[in-house]
Parts: sequence; structure tokens; C-alpha cells
Amino acid sequence: MQHLDFLQRILRQYYESHTVPAPLGIERREFGAGVDKKIDWRHLAFTGEQQLNAYLRTSTPLYISHSAGYYEFPDGRPMTKKHWLGADLIFDLDADEYETECTHAKDLVCDKCMNRVKEELVKLIEQFLMPDFGFSKNELHVIFSGNRGYHVHIRREDVHELSQNARKEILDYLSASGLKPEKHLKREGARLVGPRPGEGGWGGRIAAAMREEIATGNDKSLSRRMGVSLSTAKKILEKREELVKGIDAGEWDQLSIDPKTWKRAFGLFAIESSAEVDKGVTLDVSRLIRLPWSIHGGTGFIACEVPDIEKFTYYRDPVALGESLLKVRPTADAEVVLKDKVFELEKEKAVELPEYAAFYCVARGLAEPWQ
Repeated sequence: MQHLDFLQRILRQYYESHTVPAPLGIERREFGAGVDKKIDWRHLAFTGEQQLNAYLRTSTPLYISHSAGYYEFPDGRPMTKKHWLGADLIFDLDADEYETECTHAKDLVCDKCMNRVKEELVKLIEQFLMPDFGFSKNELHVIFSGNRGYHVHIRREDVHELSQNARKEILDYLSASGLKPEKHLKREGARLVGPRPGEGGWGGRIAAAMREEIATGNDKSLSRRMGVSLSTAKKILEKREELVKGIDAGEWDQLSIDPKTWKRAFGLFAIESSAEVDKGVTLDVSRLIRLPWSIHGGTGFIACEVPDIEKFTYYRDPVALGESLLKVRPTADAEVVLKDKVFELEKEKAVELPEYAAFYCVARGLAEPWQ
């Protein structure tokens, strides 16, 4: 319990000097909070920002979340007594979801895995949510989770009434589930007609990806990505200029390749171009999600809104705690980078760290509070 007292003391000081903004529709949302885990108790409700912040200053949970859903009685229990009124549309992208070659412990992160999450976030927004679903940039609220990923909140009123089935259809579209190449590549007499790069939806997306691969790839990458033999890949590259011009014109038969081969390649590029998100979060209209502008008890980072994804740095921008020095005893040899500073930890050798670094190391199990 010593480490919990240490962490809560720091959080209490933070919440006593900062005000966490109330989420939209706070009086209709359920809240959940936790100390030992993310949600130890739920069915909490607040009438406004003042009551929410009073709770943070007195109870000081390490984690606090609010519901995606809106309810007539948000503190009602069981769930059926809440009377669901609608829910935000939320997408969750977390480092756990993506394969990387990282070698660090599972609960830690590095530039490689966090950059992968950022790539998927940009893909989701710029290739799907904005062009295909028509959401404007101002309607997409990107929140750093405070730990290992990002949440995208869409609070527009017309999405509130979307059922779980409707949200599943959105996920199916993002993942290219049920995509049928034969609907995009068709025989018209002797011609094989297909989509052109720049066209809306999946057809144009895959045409652009395949065009880029044929124009710039080598035989090995082409063989892997199109699912063809090396000899076929070399044959394609010998005629790459004609093939690129053909795809640009929607004519996919510039080379004597079986239409089944094109359709198989089409399907492989669909999988590669899909957007990967945590489907459970989007589907669950009663999901509890991290409260924006609260502190994540596992890192000490603030779950902040991200105005510019490309410029955001996970180990610098969300650091919100203070600079006062606190003494801790490292439990392992480690190197921690926060706010562009490198902190070298040597096991069992007491060290004074800035509050934000001390909190992070204790929360991550890299150090213990000094007694």
C-alpha cells in the first residue's frame, strides 16, 4: 500500500490545483473509477464540473473513466435501470493491437510501437473517417489515453442513436470484412475493368495502393503483397509502365494475367489497407473510457486532447506533474526518457527524481518510494 499512498498523494496535490473540465453531457454520463485496477467501482454520477472535481480531490482514484453512453439515470443499477439514450462513437487504438519488433516489457512502450499506433491513427482519420464517412476534422476529438494509445471521440448528435449493429457495420467497413473483389474487378467483353486511384471507397483505395507497389516495388515485395510467384512479379515489373497507365485508366488487363490473380491480389491489399482498432470499444455503447484531462495512474501522464498528431510526443507533451524532487529506490536497472530528459536508474541505489519521473517509475514498478 506504500506505493498507492505515494501515488495518491501526488495526484491529490495535482487535482487540488487543477480543474478537470466536465465532459459534454456530464449529467447524463456514468463514471467509473479505480485504484487497484482501472474500474474498481462504477455507477457513479456527477451533476457538473464542480462535483466531479470535488470527487477527484477527496477520493483521488488512480483511474477515472466516463461512459460513451448517455442515460436518463446514469447512477441506476443494474444497467437496464439507467435507460440508455444514446452514445458517442469511439475508436480505441492501443500499442497492444499491433505487431512490432519491440523487445521491451509488455507494459512499457518505445518510439517504435508508439509510432506504429500513430500511423494507424492517421490512417483511420485521413483515409476513412474524413473521406469515406464525411466527418470534419473539428468533429474528431483525438485523446491520448495517458498510456499506450489514443481514443477518437465523435460526439455529433446524429451518431448517438447508432445501434450496435450499425457500429458493427462501420467496423466491418474499416476492416474490409465482406469485401468482394468481383464487385470491383469485372469483365466487360475482353476487357477487365476496375477502379481507378482517387475514386472514393475501397476500390480507389486499393487501386492506389496497387499502383504504388507496381510503380515503385521490387520483385520480392510485389510477390509478397500481390500473392504471386517471383516469375509473375518479374513479368509484371517488365511491363510496369503499361500496367500503371492501365490502372490509372481503370483498365486492368494490360498484361495476360488471370483475373483470379488480380482478384486475389485485390483481397490481399484490402487486408493490408484496413484500419485496425479495438472493436470491443466501438461496439460497446455502455463502454467506460478514460476521462479526458484526468491523470492516468499507471504513468502520471494526462489524458490530453491532441491538436496535431504529427507533432505530438508521448513522453513529453502529456507530462503534467511537477518538478519538485522526490527520493525513490529503483527496483531494477533502467533508462527512462521523459520530457526529453534521460533518467538512469541503478537497482537499489536511491535517487532523487522530479515528481513526474518519480511517479512514473513507481507506477511502472521500476522504483519504490523512499522510506
